[in-house]
Amino acid sequence: MKVITLFLVTYFIPSITNVYAAEVLQKELELYGKLHISTNRMDNGQISGTSNSSNASRIGFKGRHTTKKNIDLLWQLEQTVRLDEASGQFASRNSFLGISSSKGDILIGHIDTPYKIVAGHWGLFSDIVPDRLALLGASMHDNVKMNDRGENSALYKLKVNSWEIQAMYSASNPTIETNDTTDDNSAEMFSYALMHKTSKSYIGIGYEQWDGMAVTNIQNSLTERAELTGFRLSGYYWLSSLQLGFVYENIKAEDLNRFPHWDKDVYGLSALYRISPDFDIALHVLRSDAYANSQETGAQLNGLGLFYHLDKVSDIYFAWALTSNETNASYKVADGGHGDTVKPFAAGYDPSAISLGLIYSF
Repeated sequence: MKVITLFLVTYFIPSITNVYAAEVLQKELELYGKLHISTNRMDNGQISGTSNSSNASRIGFKGRHTTKKNIDLLWQLEQTVRLDEASGQFASRNSFLGISSSKGDILIGHIDTPYKIVAGHWGLFSDIVPDRLALLGASMHDNVKMNDRGENSALYKLKVNSWEIQAMYSASNPTIETNDTTDDNSAEMFSYALMHKTSKSYIGIGYEQWDGMAVTNIQNSLTERAELTGFRLSGYYWLSSLQLGFVYENIKAEDLNRFPHWDKDVYGLSALYRISPDFDIALHVLRSDAYANSQETGAQLNGLGLFYHLDKVSDIYFAWALTSNETNASYKVADGGHGDTVKPFAAGYDPSAISLGLIYSF
């Protein structure tokens, strides 16, 4: 990495000397990313097809600027890159500017919510076809809305030994503003998390409140503003080479006439067995109950994966996923960070996917 950054500065920023460039880059600029590609066979319960997908592949730049005032500046610009379709957007992922001190970090920007992170530490299949987000923080009509990043947000983080606390305020999420007016705070969002993590165990608890989430009114199929709250609990524990985990989520909607599909519970169990230093086998099962005032609208997500670690930064994997929908349910498979998602052919159908993937992180 040092060789690459020195080359870039030497040839593209000639006004900076090599010695100064190396010093600045080591302290204040880090290039990082994750490239994730897979070949998938996907079935909506009626029709099947093959695809190649780029699954939340990303590239980012971040740094820490040390001042003489016991306060550092933190910054990050991260964006999605579509390896399969040669496209992407700048600063489309976690991007911010903030300060860091002994009393914690304060970041301003477009950032993962504490509520999202609580389950992220638990998940075994992020951006892979059994991705937990097909059911967790999702409804069958609006997908993964309660895993959105905080727009127009401020995040506070404090780590003390094995404990971490996070609190976020989003002044307008999704952003609702026009020229020459104030932000519309009727769409504000609050998110909180308390987490404890060691080399053997993790437990996290999160709470989130949306005062104006843009979701579907099932009475007229129009997008309207909903008041929602979510509670999330997850954890895992290592028993030698076996990791056992759990997740629970309860989402409540204030208006059960227009948004009953956002009032439900999700339960999940997971297991990962380290066959050898190079091989892991992982599985999870998540169950979404029928939503409020409905029948036969529950679903179950089943996922299985085999991971071969080429080294610490690269993996080859095979994964399988199946979403079993009840008669009136229509949850997807491979929802969330996976590049290709699949809706069921109709309510009651069971979408599935198998995938062979390659991941490289740097």
